[in-house]
Amino acid sequence: MQISSSLAAGLLDDARSVAPIAIDAIGGEAVPVIDLGEHAIGSLLGGASRSKLDELLPDFLHSQRWFAGKGAVLDTARLGDSVAIPTAAGDGIAGHIAMLDVRYADGTAPERYAAALVARPVTAELPEGTSVLARVHAADGEFLLADSPTDAKLVDGIVHSMRGGTELEGAGARIAGQGGTALDDALTGMQSITVEPLSMHTSNTSVRVTGADGRREALKLVRRHDGVVEAGTPTRALDVWKGAYLTNEAGYRNTPAVLGSLDHYGSEGLPRTVAVLTDFVPNDGDGWAHALDAAGDALGAARSGAAGTAGESIDAYAQVARNHGRRLGELHAAFAGGGAGSEFRGVTMGRDAIEARIAQLRTDAAKTIEQLRRAGRTDAADRIEAALPAQVDAVRAATRELPPVDAIHTHGDFHLGQLLKTGDDVQIIDLEGAPALPLAQRWERASALGDVARQRSSYEYAAHQALLEAAGGDVQVAAQLRPVADRWAAQAKQSFLDGWLDATSGQGFRHARTELAPELREAELA
Repeated sequence: MQISSSLAAGLLDDARSVAPIAIDAIGGEAVPVIDLGEHAIGSLLGGASRSKLDELLPDFLHSQRWFAGKGAVLDTARLGDSVAIPTAAGDGIAGHIAMLDVRYADGTAPERYAAALVARPVTAELPEGTSVLARVHAADGEFLLADSPTDAKLVDGIVHSMRGGTELEGAGARIAGQGGTALDDALTGMQSITVEPLSMHTSNTSVRVTGADGRREALKLVRRHDGVVEAGTPTRALDVWKGAYLTNEAGYRNTPAVLGSLDHYGSEGLPRTVAVLTDFVPNDGDGWAHALDAAGDALGAARSGAAGTAGESIDAYAQVARNHGRRLGELHAAFAGGGAGSEFRGVTMGRDAIEARIAQLRTDAAKTIEQLRRAGRTDAADRIEAALPAQVDAVRAATRELPPVDAIHTHGDFHLGQLLKTGDDVQIIDLEGAPALPLAQRWERASALGDVARQRSSYEYAAHQALLEAAGGDVQVAAQLRPVADRWAAQAKQSFLDGWLDATSGQGFRHARTELAPELREAELA
């Protein structure tokens, strides 16, 4: 199906006279104002008004959870190309998928961020999860321009645009739908949808979509994309590729099934996946929230003097952590278990690969040190810089005697927030790897111990956060409870590792000296 969305309403018309940005207040918060004068709202994303929008982007981006450049100095932030998304009925425009182009002052590789832009009457009630960029005075009314991935009209349009063969044309860009029979089945019940934000600790934006028939799916807007891509570098979303393999070939059942996606093609003609639709998994919250509750229960019992109850809480959560390790190990085994010629097979990772990872560690640490200095935390930066050579030498010594091991495709950003609690089990989500890394790097195979190391650290973070909350700012109480928090974290970490080892027995990606796993944490070679 070919759908022309050339912005018939004149979205890219030249707005020749645009008044300076003013400030208004909506809901008690200051909101910039753009005056289009005699021009209609359809001219907002084009012509002279684009420069006014560009002025708003730095502050807007720095306020967003999904923006990876927090703390960095921006050189430029501009509205790039945009593609109109038609309504599900095809009788109008629901909103736009726009790319926000970011360049950094320190020379960090440029990035693109996907935004779900809508212009709604100022009297409209905006859904939860909406971020307003500006109030717009236009010839045809007063509007709010917002990033609104929870807007039901836009979400409905996005999902219907995923149908296989759909192509949406914009100025300098196009969007193509990727979906099959499973998506067609899901769309049959999608009338009068409701959309709810999903509170998950990720760097993308996910919503739950419920159709008239009660069926529920999860729609994820993939936010961050590489601004410059070398020829031959894969650009489609990893979680679509991995998810399709796990669902259709590996038979792995502890991650949501992929139903469809949208690929954005910019001027260079490369696809970037901007939206993914999966089955929604009914759940009891994410693993981070569950861990905080569990650690809090143990600390609360200890504070009240019920040491036995605290111990029982710690032991109970250790079994939960063991299952986390088992499910991750099964995921790794699936990623290594593809047939002949499959990308999902291990390749030997020798000494050169390990040295490359150690070099990357030094590079990443240098960036962290620079960020601390820019933030005025010179003491912390000096301490890390002084300790870094010894840390690198320790990692090199710990890995020197390791025999060759297989590198595989991994989760890449595994932590407690990537787990959904489903009764006594879990579902693993967000397989696209660490959003802060270039996509080309996320497509590379790696040591499975990277996922193991990040999850072990996640238990430590949860214990620390729970301790802060339990102590309520009382230093003496914190000192009293710290041994309990440390015990909770240590037992969870060990049980998680035990579960992973049980599930990966005999696998080529498993290090022969598994006792080194804890020591490899800082290098993520771990």
